[in-house]
Formats: sequence, structure tokens, C-alpha cells
Amino acid sequence: MDGPLEPRARAEERERRALSPWASLAAESKGRDRAEPPDPLRTAFAVDRDRLAADAHVAVLAGRRARLDEPRSRLQRALLVGALARGLARALALNEDLVDAIALARPLGTLPLAEGGEQAAATVLDGGLSVPEQSLRVVERLAAQGQGLNLTWEVRDGILAQQRDGARTREGQTVVLAEEVLDAAERWAVARAPLPPAADGWVRPGCAPVELAGALLGDVASHTREDDALRFGPRGASVMGELRAARQAATASPARRDRAAHVVAALLVHEAEQADGDAQQAVDRVGGLTDAQALAAHRERFEPDLSD
Repeated sequence: MDGPLEPRARAEERERRALSPWASLAAESKGRDRAEPPDPLRTAFAVDRDRLAADAHVAVLAGRRARLDEPRSRLQRALLVGALARGLARALALNEDLVDAIALARPLGTLPLAEGGEQAAATVLDGGLSVPEQSLRVVERLAAQGQGLNLTWEVRDGILAQQRDGARTREGQTVVLAEEVLDAAERWAVARAPLPPAADGWVRPGCAPVELAGALLGDVASHTREDDALRFGPRGASVMGELRAARQAATASPARRDRAAHVVAALLVHEAEQADGDAQQAVDRVGGLTDAQALAAHRERFEPDLSD
């Protein structure tokens, strides 16, 4: 008679029994670039989530502020996106460990000072910065002291997705949708626009953006059939349309964005010169700075000290 299953195998068996046929099963992962023995306790996707949470390089990048006018860090936002996506994944019986790992990794390729930093990347990179590709580079080439985290194919696929339909797992699509919904709700709040009429009675007036985002994802959970794409119902689609319209009024001020772009562009050009013209190395170096570090480096290198 067979002996008892080890903890990881038990967890994998629970996934088989509990998850949707359209969920990604850790036991059926397409694997890692470098083969490694399975963890005795955790599934492959749980290992990836924990590696991302524990790596010091990843933690520094994730700890950057989200925007110049937003004190919450990108790590906090990634955790919030992960919580929203995990709620939708639970409702649809998807793999929550995979959702968590993708949500942690997706913002890592951003440059300091948010949109201004991304605008500045065009100064050294032909075609500008692809945040998903840079995020993947962070976890594959820069994390773990340059050894990379050797993540599973499913996590890497979710990192690379530019749009929701670009993710080839339902979990990746869930994370991208949670990002879209939270971004729309946050920008609606920044614009101080009235609550969309279609949301009347759905959420309380003056609710936090995350509450509105949660209601929208609940609408998706109610209207998505297991064998269908993630979709809003009529009410949710109406609310999202109004939030997207409000987003136009909530973009960062041109002066602030241009100032941020000027700071990051100067740092990128300087680092490229130090790296014998290697633009990618410049992006890697500047990408490892927090907002405060980027501003301090710019003052030290380019702003004269007039105190004497």
C-alpha cells in the first residue's frame, strides 16, 4: 500500500480537486528554465511567490512610491492588486498562489518617478521602455544577486502580458484586469469626479477606490462563465466606461511629469556614459533607485551647491 503523500503532493491534490478546469495547476506547470528539485512543502507557484517576496533586490524596487503625488509604495499597490485579483480568483476557483506571484512581479520594471521615468527611457532606449519586459529582466537577470529567481513559465507569462488577453493563463488575465480596475478607480478618485450613476446603490458615496474596484471585480465574477473570457455585466461595463473617461482628468500635471522625466533622463544619460554606452545597463542601474535616491543622485551630480 502506498504511504502518505508528502505535504507538497497533498497541496497539489487539493488543487486538482478544488480548482476550476480552467485554472493553472502547479503540478502541471510548464516548468522552469533551469530544472530544480521540487520543494517538499510548497507547490511550484507558492515557491515563486515566496521567492519574489523574499528577494532583497525585488523588495527595493517594489518599495518605490507609486507616483510623485501618491505616498503608497509600489509594494503596497502590488499587494492591493494581488488581494483584489485573489478575490476574483477565489470566486472563479483559480490558482491563488499563481495570482499572488504574478501580482508581486509585474510592477518591478518601472523606473523611478513613475510616468516621468518611463517617458525618460526614450532618451537612451530605442522605442522606450517596455515595463513588462524590464520586469521580467529584473526577476530573470538581476534578482538573487544576478542569478535570477528561476520562476515558472506561468509566472513569467503573466509578467510579460501587456494587455489582459496577452496572458495565456486565466490567473494572469485576472491580475491584469485587477490592475486595470484599480487604476481606473484610483484615477477617478484623484479627479474628484462624482460616482458614476450606474454605481448608485452598488457602493457607498465617497467610498475608497479599492471598494469600487472590488465591486467591479465582483461584477466580473458574476458574469464570467467558466469556459468564457473574463467579462463585465452591463452595469459593470457602464461604470468602467465612465471611470476611463474620468481618467483623462486625473493624469499627472505636465510640469511635474516633465520635471520627473528631466531628472531620470539625466541619470540615464550619465549611467550610459559610465557603462560605455550600454543603454540597458543604464536602465538597470537607474531602475534600482527609489524615488528619493533618484532625486538625491540628480542633486549631487547636476545641481550646483550654492550654500557656500
